[in-house]
Amino acid sequence: MAEPPSDSPSQLTAVVGLLESIDLGPTRRRHPPDAASLVAGLSRCIRAVDPELSLPSPETLTQDNIREASHGVEEALKLLNCPHPLQASDIYSLEVGSVYPVARWLVNHVRIRIGVTGDELDGGLGAAGATFESRYSDPEEKKLMRMHILEEMQLLHKKIRAAKVDSVVCRLMLLMKSLKVLEKKELDCQSDNIAKKSDLEAKIIHLEEKITNNCDSKSLHDDLDHCISISLEKLHLAKKELAARLRMLLSVRRQLEDVPSQSELIQYEHRFSELNINIEEIHRQTRKYYATYNALLELKELMLKETSLLNSLNSQFQDAISDTAGRLKLIDSTGGILKGIKQFFWIRQHRQIVLLCRSYRKCKRGSRLIRESAIHSGRSMRQQQLVRDAVLVG
Repeated sequence: MAEPPSDSPSQLTAVVGLLESIDLGPTRRRHPPDAASLVAGLSRCIRAVDPELSLPSPETLTQDNIREASHGVEEALKLLNCPHPLQASDIYSLEVGSVYPVARWLVNHVRIRIGVTGDELDGGLGAAGATFESRYSDPEEKKLMRMHILEEMQLLHKKIRAAKVDSVVCRLMLLMKSLKVLEKKELDCQSDNIAKKSDLEAKIIHLEEKITNNCDSKSLHDDLDHCISISLEKLHLAKKELAARLRMLLSVRRQLEDVPSQSELIQYEHRFSELNINIEEIHRQTRKYYATYNALLELKELMLKETSLLNSLNSQFQDAISDTAGRLKLIDSTGGILKGIKQFFWIRQHRQIVLLCRSYRKCKRGSRLIRESAIHSGRSMRQQQLVRDAVLVG
């Protein structure tokens, strides 16, 4: 397997400079930067995003407790739902290629948290990004990095296929997409809240200035009434939006209830199989009854012909037996009658054989259709389960 290119000290300096590009108080700089300075910068940014997280103070970091502090940073990033995976070994072994995306993500969150101006942050990010990206400007290094990533992806695909967790992976991908959407919504909500907070602070300052300037109470009451009416209007709009979302949620729940579960689909399949068997049995009996009816009709016609022929023979027997020509004619007629009877029975047996062959082919085709329907129903059940998971994730 091709190894990724090793990280140079200049890249570590760029990442540490990126973490220190936002003013979060006095820092103790180390020259040259080491793992302790990297952990210190990550810890300061994490505490700026969420002060409730317990992390070691940058002043207490030494080479002895650097591994423990790296594990603390890893757990804190998981609690912050960082989209970039980072392990403790990547920190204390100075894997700058893995630390750099996390550093950018943390600096963006700190910007939203403390309200750093865009020009200040863009300047720090641009300098650090230019230094870091120059690391991979060499085509050979890019090629080696690409080969390393492709081999890692192939190993991951092999592990997934060996574990037979394709459905779990699909669900995980859907969850990751929904997580990215939720993170974007969270950032939008935070920026919106910051804007609302600044607006409210400006209004409070304006009211305090009016009070300090001895403004009359009537204008103050008018301003307060105006603010209250605007707030009530926003509350009414929010209630309307909430009601619309609740209606949409109820409609989705009804649609989910209409989708049959796997056990219901199995019951439907068994019932359809039973109905198919009953229909085939009724159809077979109907064909049998029709064949019997047609045979009886032919037998009736034959018996009528034989009866008329016997009556004719009975009436002309005495006249035919007394004459030689009449006797020969009587023998020929009897032979023709016998030949017709044999031919009738042969045709009847042939028809029965043809009917048996047809019924056998239809039974064979019906069993094949039942097997195909069972396979198709199994596939449809799996597809419906995937659709149900997708709707639940959405």
